[in-house]
Amino acid sequence: MVGLRPTHGLVPYTGIAGFDPTGPMARIVSDCALMRTAIAGKDDAWSDPRQPQHLEKIDYTSALGGSLKGLCIAVVEEGFNTPWSMSEVNEAVRLSVRLLEQLGATVQSISVLEHNHVVPLWTSIAVEGGLDAFFHGLNPFGTKAWYNTRQMAAMSKAIKTNGGTSLPPRKSVSYSPTT
Repeated sequence: MVGLRPTHGLVPYTGIAGFDPTGPMARIVSDCALMRTAIAGKDDAWSDPRQPQHLEKIDYTSALGGSLKGLCIAVVEEGFNTPWSMSEVNEAVRLSVRLLEQLGATVQSISVLEHNHVVPLWTSIAVEGGLDAFFHGLNPFGTKAWYNTRQMAAMSKAIKTNGGTSLPPRKSVSYSPTT
């Protein structure tokens, strides 16, 4: 399985609620490049402030099969051996990096100490932003796209009705299909 995380804003956020960029996943690299070619670029039907206004259409499959000579890859050391990383993933990434180096890429290990604070920072921002949207019934992204204001208003009212600290209690519903 191959995945490609694009630069922020390269792929439209149409239908995506969140901050992370969304990219293609496929069985092989060429299919991943083909999918990126198809989904990257401006979405003219939706105005999203997270996406740059001018994006050129690029055929990412044209870069396949070329040499890796001249490609420089930085490996952030703080991404390995963290409490939330898996040893199998660490080793797979390091093996892939060695292979890229053997194929001609220049690899350099770098240190970004702030990387150790990413998970707690992201969590606090996501929770704070999500709760703010629920409490105030606001569109957190400020887009001009369709936004279900009635749903957000209902969520906001439910939170305020239940002491302002949590979502309303759920009812247990059982379902028995009839034959």
